[in-house]
Amino acid sequence: MELTEYTQFKKERAKQIYEDACQYRESGDFEKAERFFESAYEIDSTNKYVFRELLEIYNDNNEFKKSISLFKRLIQLNPSESNYYLYGKFLKENNKLKHSILYLRKSLQLKKTFLPSHLLLADIYLKLKQKDKALLYLKNSYSLDSSNSFVLENLYELFYIAKKHGDSLKYLNEYLKINPIDQKKVLKKIVLLIKLNYLNEAFSILKNLFESENNLIFINKIQNNQLILTADDKNQIEKLTALRISKVQEFQSNPQNKKSLLLELSLINLLLGQTRKSLMYILHALQLNAN
Repeated sequence: MELTEYTQFKKERAKQIYEDACQYRESGDFEKAERFFESAYEIDSTNKYVFRELLEIYNDNNEFKKSISLFKRLIQLNPSESNYYLYGKFLKENNKLKHSILYLRKSLQLKKTFLPSHLLLADIYLKLKQKDKALLYLKNSYSLDSSNSFVLENLYELFYIAKKHGDSLKYLNEYLKINPIDQKKVLKKIVLLIKLNYLNEAFSILKNLFESENNLIFINKIQNNQLILTADDKNQIEKLTALRISKVQEFQSNPQNKKSLLLELSLINLLLGQTRKSLMYILHALQLNAN
């Protein structure tokens, strides 16, 4: 029998044993199914369906060492970037982060532009709170796929933590192009705009988020500086402050009243000339809705 014929014979034999194993599994004879799947894999280690069945069985039975052996054999037979990645992903899912990093890096040694490994390394380093390394792999991922929501969201977060608000806003804007209805991120954008002193743009977004006509009028007055501090305003400030103090406990348990309080505080700060603080109170009122 020639080599090609023998190889084909092995594949056909492994396929038959695999089908028998599937029947044992369907009938509930899991021990025999496992043995038959293992036999099929011994004959033909290139059969990805047999590999997946065995891995699922080993995982269900918490047979971690058998899963490791299975992956090592896979890599030995085919040391590709995707197989190194699959092993790294398996290790990460089982909280073996240091070993996972090792195999994911091996994946990138074979193919520097293999995006899944960059993404998974970024995720691992975020979990390990190693921000510099997480940032490195997020930037690598961004260069390969600039529309990945996971990448954009975490780049925004890391630059925000680092107080690099301009960079943070850049990635948040790109994230919102893809996810425009993510209201919580819209509110975070307003925070960044206020921090960067882009108050007019912050006002503009706030207008779109407020449904009530009265609230829109209120914001327009703030933006157009139509509220001027007078003696009557001082009296109003005193009344609003007294109201806030008297109902603090009620506001804690009543989100709608708390929202009213925040808008009152926004007005107070506006009348005192604290435009940025006034905006922040409006923003907090919106965050109540988002939550």
